Amino acid sequence: VVATARADPLRKAFAWVTVVGLGPLPAPPPRIEIWPKLVTLYYWNNDDNAYIDDSNKLRMFRAFPRHAANPTVQWSASTGTVVTGSPDTGWCTYTAPASGGIAEATVTAALASDPTVTDDATVVLLNYIWPGL
Repeated sequence: VVATARADPLRKAFAWVTVVGLGPLPAPPPRIEIWPKLVTLYYWNNDDNAYIDDSNKLRMFRAFPRHAANPTVQWSASTGTVVTGSPDTGWCTYTAPASGGIAEATVTAALASDPTVTDDATVVLLNYIWPGL
């Protein structure tokens, strides 16, 4: 540290400072959260699924990256179709498969900058059976 006199700029005083301590806390590790965590959807075809409104055959998911330098999200699904919106907004639309039996699908959100940072949501896939048919 150097201190200079205002009245005489040629007069200076010097001091040395030693900083002791642990320093700043380390940055928290990056993580990602997906919402919703569990949904139930119906297949597009099969049994009496024509009686089910199409809005119950697809679902929008949202990912929330935390402490990530690059918040871009990559989406994937174990079955069905994932249509990604703008990667920077962190949302996608999952569409149920055309047909099948009772099953579960997994929708995964991962950080593009670090694919090991992921979170999953579960989709239960069903068929609707109209009573009495």
